[in-house]
Amino acid sequence: MLYCPKAKGPVIYRQRVLPFGAKASVTSFIRCAYALWYPGVRGLKLSWSTYFDDYVVTSTPAASKHTELVVNLFFSILGWKVATDKQVSFDACCVAFGVKLDLSRAAQGLVHIDNAEKRRRELQADIQRVLDTGKLSCSECLRLRGRAQFASGQLFGRRARRALGKLTPQELEKGGRISRTMRDGLTFLHTLLGRERPREVSRKFDETVHVYVDASFKPDDGYCGLGGMVLNSKGEIEAWFGERVPGGLVQGLLTEGGEDRKTVIFELEALAIVAAVKKFTRWLEHRNIVIFTDNEGVHGAFVRCKTENGAGQRLIEATCEAEELLGGM
Repeated sequence: MLYCPKAKGPVIYRQRVLPFGAKASVTSFIRCAYALWYPGVRGLKLSWSTYFDDYVVTSTPAASKHTELVVNLFFSILGWKVATDKQVSFDACCVAFGVKLDLSRAAQGLVHIDNAEKRRRELQADIQRVLDTGKLSCSECLRLRGRAQFASGQLFGRRARRALGKLTPQELEKGGRISRTMRDGLTFLHTLLGRERPREVSRKFDETVHVYVDASFKPDDGYCGLGGMVLNSKGEIEAWFGERVPGGLVQGLLTEGGEDRKTVIFELEALAIVAAVKKFTRWLEHRNIVIFTDNEGVHGAFVRCKTENGAGQRLIEATCEAEELLGGM
């Protein structure tokens, strides 16, 4: 019952959905789930996690049967019904809340995180259906965006975030038709999901390397150059490069888009980052990487993964693609 300004009095409304906004049911549910998790850790010494209503339990192979019995009795004694059809046997791989955890190479310090096969196929099919029809309602757009955003969390790389930025109701045209920008974003997300390239978590991520890059633009003497070096966590130089940029490339950047520009230092500084990431692959793979550039414009553009500069945007895309192949950044 709510006060109606038109009727100047209370009016009864009938809701068609659960009043999550009017009653903190989700918060209460999470508190109950956590209340079950805590005694399992402290009292039963279980090594488990909780994510909403999914509990992931780890065990040694020898104790797996006993652990399974303890967990089932724990819920039974407390009077909680368990979805037995969702229970899976202990294995090196498991699926929880649509996320696949692969610990088969954990002994080598490598864990893979991916989307569950079923959810990935369903999301791909829904995206393809939108691409085929070319239409999408506002509510369907928000629902699809939420699902795509969750799925992108299991994929390494930053380009998915940029594609998600195009999947908004503001990109819908008259009659619910998807814009060209939204189509580009959906196409990329569909391709990204189809690559089946899971996110890697490696113990090598404990090591951080620094990459320093710089570029010069001196039209007076006709010399434009790129340079960079990579330092390990001890501050030792592991590799470096210095190259002259061909005059034809510089001239092409100066006249790109039919414009007669005076400088292309932005593009050259961005090109230095791409060159460093590709040239230093051997020293950057599966490591935390910090890249230093003295150009604030380039720094901001690479952080946002977006710029209005056409050549700059292509260089950002190339860097992001290289990041995905490296498995670190």
